[in-house]
Amino acid sequence: MKLESTAAYGKDALKLQPRVRGGILDTRFLLEEVYRRRDSLPVADLACSAQSYLARGLAELATLAAERFEVETIGFSGGVAYNEEIALMMRRYVQERGFRFIMHDKVPPGDAGISFGQAIVAGWSF
Repeated sequence: MKLESTAAYGKDALKLQPRVRGGILDTRFLLEEVYRRRDSLPVADLACSAQSYLARGLAELATLAAERFEVETIGFSGGVAYNEEIALMMRRYVQERGFRFIMHDKVPPGDAGISFGQAIVAGWSF
């Protein structure tokens, strides 16, 4: 929440290309770049740059997996799905690559959604 609220006042000054290796997004690279530029850029720009890197990196991981498994739809969930800017950036990236992008609209994407899923599974076991 703090990342999103701070990033709202900044711009993607770093313009980092996500580094994805072996199905893993290199966040160490992101942190090193943010740390290196901490004295030369506003905090809001660093936050926006980090948010952009994460969104593009997660979208890239998802599209690579979708291509590998030959699926047409990519879903986004979890606590980070509450971050509207990350969700919007991911949606754009995914759709530009020809995939369908879906998110929750009836169940919250975070812990409440997990609880709901657990309740459904528990109901099936009776």
